[in-house]
Amino acid sequence: MDSNKSFFQMLVDIRDEQRRRTQSGTAVARGKNLPWENTPHGKLKWYMHPKMDQNVLQSHVIYVQEILPAGRSGVQRHPGGMLIYFIQGHGRTILDGEQIAWKAEDLLMLPLRPEGVVFQHINDSAEEALLFACEPNLVHTLGVDRGSRWEQVEPAPETMRQP
Repeated sequence: MDSNKSFFQMLVDIRDEQRRRTQSGTAVARGKNLPWENTPHGKLKWYMHPKMDQNVLQSHVIYVQEILPAGRSGVQRHPGGMLIYFIQGHGRTILDGEQIAWKAEDLLMLPLRPEGVVFQHINDSAEEALLFACEPNLVHTLGVDRGSRWEQVEPAPETMRQP
């Protein structure tokens, strides 16, 4: 804490920074300008993230994930409350042990459960599968675990093959 400022003044400073970001921040996140990132969950492209403070909004966490033909994501425990829209391909998601088939233009809603949910996506198609994941950004309000658990249980196979 800046000992020379009151909590009230720090709130005013946060407001002013949010107003500056609203006026001059990124309003259109263009996928072609965003890098892919190899993560333990798989290949991701982040559109909104709690640390992406250049965007005019920080209200959501949004990424696109690419899964290779016959590939799969990592296994993740997640608090739930995430929407996953399948853009391309077809396959299945294992959600708490239950297999749920999906195809392009389907929407999967991860349920909110006190103990969280465990899920993994499997691409059964001969092309890359693309999915769009979106959830409210509650990281600074409730923490990354959000009163439940968030952790990578098992890495994606592509991640394990990397040097």
